[in-house]
Amino acid sequence: KTCVIGLFEKKIATVLIAQYDEEIIGYAIYYPVFGSFAGEAGVHLEDFLLKEEYRHRGLGKNFFSRIEEYVKEDGYSKIEWSCLEWNTSSIGFYNSIGATQEQGRKYFHTFAAEVIYLPISNIDNEISVKNNIFHTQEWRII
Repeated sequence: KTCVIGLFEKKIATVLIAQYDEEIIGYAIYYPVFGSFAGEAGVHLEDFLLKEEYRHRGLGKNFFSRIEEYVKEDGYSKIEWSCLEWNTSSIGFYNSIGATQEQGRKYFHTFAAEVIYLPISNIDNEISVKNNIFHTQEWRII
């Protein structure tokens, strides 16, 4: 349900479906990102999947090229994504299309249920919002 709300109701991502001989063989999901340091808008490729039986036939490269076309048409300057270190077949594919592995950056994440809300004190005009997910107490945005 969260995926449906995020993708379709809030319209924050683009979903592309790959077809071959009228069969759905893959999909890609991406959404806009902005790098303030680099001063450029790009997209983050969240998912890029091609059914295994259609791999190693040039279809993945073709699909990725189409994604690049759509991204450029929408005015974005780059595509970024991440890949798990153990996923050597994907890493090989990304190398084969000429992708560059980014250096000098560590990625971090947290989950909403694990977020630690620090106490706020002595701040004028505090902004507070009701947390609709946890239905507990009032949280403050700092």
